[in-house]
Amino acid sequence: MRILSHLFSWVFLPLFMPTYGILITLFVPAISTHYAMTSLYFAPLPTKWALFTIFFMFSVVAPGVSFILLHRFKVISTIDIERQGERGLPLIIMLIYSLVLFFLLAYKAGNNTLPSYYYALPLSGVAITSLFLLINRWIKISLHAAGAGILVGFLAVYTSAQSDFSAGWLLGSIIAAGITMSARLYLKKHRPIEVYSGFVLATLITAGLNLYLNQLPMNWDLLFDSDFLGFKYLEADTNADTLVYLKSNSISEQCHGATKGCHFYMITYMAATKLLESFLPFHEVSDHYFNFLIRKYRLNVYWAEPTNVHKVMRKSTWL
Repeated sequence: MRILSHLFSWVFLPLFMPTYGILITLFVPAISTHYAMTSLYFAPLPTKWALFTIFFMFSVVAPGVSFILLHRFKVISTIDIERQGERGLPLIIMLIYSLVLFFLLAYKAGNNTLPSYYYALPLSGVAITSLFLLINRWIKISLHAAGAGILVGFLAVYTSAQSDFSAGWLLGSIIAAGITMSARLYLKKHRPIEVYSGFVLATLITAGLNLYLNQLPMNWDLLFDSDFLGFKYLEADTNADTLVYLKSNSISEQCHGATKGCHFYMITYMAATKLLESFLPFHEVSDHYFNFLIRKYRLNVYWAEPTNVHKVMRKSTWL
C-alpha cells in the first residue's frame, strides 16, 4: 500500500495536473456550446503540440528543474517540499512561472485568440499560490490536493460547455483526486484539514475564474473585478445567472466613466497597448484621464458582480 501511495503521489504531482487538463482539451473529441470554451481538438497538429509544449515547459519542466536545484543546494529538504517552513520560495517560483505563462499567452495569442481556459489556468495558478503563500504560516496546505482541485475545477466548467464530450473524464479526475488525497493521508504527509481545504480552495478558484472569463464576449477590453467602496452603479439589473455586466463609459452623477478603482482589473493586450501609447503625459486626475481614453478608443468595459477581489478597509490618507 505504501508503494502504491508513493506511485500515485508521483503520477498525480501538482505540476502535472494542469497539463493533463490541457491534453484532454487538445486530443479528446468535443463540440463546444460556448465560444469561450471551444475545444481545440480540430486544431492543426502543430498548433496542438506548440500549445502543449508551452504549458509543459512552464507548468512542469521549469518549476521541476527549479525544485531539483533548490534541493541540490539544500534550500529544501525534499523534492515534494514536506517542511512547512521551506515552502515560501518554491511557492514564489510557482507564482512567477504562472505569471510568465499567462503573459506569454497574452502576448503571443492576445485579444482572446485562444479559448478562455488557456488564460484562466495560469491565472488560477497565480491566485492559488498567492493564497497559499499568505496562509502558509498557519497551515501546510496539501499541494497534491490543490493540483487535483485545479484539474477537477477546470474539467467541471469545461465539461458543462461541451455538447459532445464524455463526462467520464470529469468523473475520472474526481476519482484521481480521491486517490491522491487518500495517498497523502496514508503516508501521513498532511492532516485531513490540510488535504481537504487544499482541494476545495483550488477547485473553487479554478472553476470560478473559468466561469467569469467564459461570460466575457469576444470583444471585451477591460474587466473590473474588485468591490471598490461598494460601488454598484450598473446600468443593468443584476441576476444570479450573470457574473459580468457591460458598463457605460458615459459621465454620470455616480461615475466619471467605466472605471471602478484599480485594485484589480484584467485588460487585453490590445487595449493595454492603446492606453500605454497615449497615457503620458496626462493633465488631469489620472482616473478621469483613464476614462477619457476609454471613451476615446471606445473600449468595451465590464464589471464583475459579485466580485472576486475585496478591498480591506483600513485608515488611509484618502479616507
